[in-house]
Amino acid sequence: MLIEKRSLAIIGVTILATLLYALFPREGIFQDFVAAAMFLCVMPLLFVRFLLRESVAQFGIRVGNYRLGLLWAILTTTGIVIAFLLLLSFTGIIKGYHIDFLQGNFTLYVLYVMLITAYAVVQTGFLQGFVGEGLRINNWSVGNILLLQSLWFIVVIGISAETIVSYLALVAATITTYYSNSLYYAFLMQFMVISITTGLVLHFLR
Repeated sequence: MLIEKRSLAIIGVTILATLLYALFPREGIFQDFVAAAMFLCVMPLLFVRFLLRESVAQFGIRVGNYRLGLLWAILTTTGIVIAFLLLLSFTGIIKGYHIDFLQGNFTLYVLYVMLITAYAVVQTGFLQGFVGEGLRINNWSVGNILLLQSLWFIVVIGISAETIVSYLALVAATITTYYSNSLYYAFLMQFMVISITTGLVLHFLR
């Protein structure tokens, strides 16, 4: 009964944090990142530390199995990049990207990648750490966790040309975190995916 209450509490905070994030007025990626940091990072951390009274290590902030972590990070990054390259080559998905302003400006490209990565890290920490690892303790399977996370992504973010890579990365991050017992390798995977796919988009926009 106690385990069930813990799961319900995590799901309840997930819903509340999501509603606050969705309703918070914001415009542009920077304001979106600030809102995400407030409601998808700080709020769950406070809940874990002061209400659940648990260590953040139980939610993925740990080294885990570094061999499996690095292996899954490399495999999933490779898979996503190949899938995205095929989409860019054989569909009109490139029309959904509007980052021409990054062309020829390496400094701006680095800042853009770092900001998008930071946003992805917050989202990964929330979905894979707070939700995924939090429910995994209560014996939720990777399939059930991914189903819940996918529902969250579709409702809150939506599937479009600009978010398809994010969704693929969500699936990859879930698998990587689940089998490595750590968020660190999912964070690494996010950085590699964002860096490479952004470069590919800029190449195809030429």
